[in-house]
Amino acid sequence: MGRGSGCDEPEERGCAEGSETKWVPAINANMLAKAIGVPANRITGDTAVRFGAFFNTTAEFWMNLQKTYELRLAEKSLSGRVTRKIQENREALGEAV
Repeated sequence: MGRGSGCDEPEERGCAEGSETKWVPAINANMLAKAIGVPANRITGDTAVRFGAFFNTTAEFWMNLQKTYELRLAEKSLSGRVTRKIQENREALGEAV
């Protein structure tokens, strides 16, 4: 499969069906970070622009992936105790108005 050829075979290694990125080579995060000159552990605006240039996509695509990842982590880490406290405070504010 060549760059920009799409996903003819979904099981083909590197194919990201339904994604803006259609060609994904068999590389790891450290290899990619070294290739574009950024740390491997985060996506910043600068990193997103570089990913966009490397993969011929938009920076917004990469920033949205990072944002979604961070939101999912935050949702999973919010304890039941904190959620209950927020609910109690919201109800108390509603009664005060």
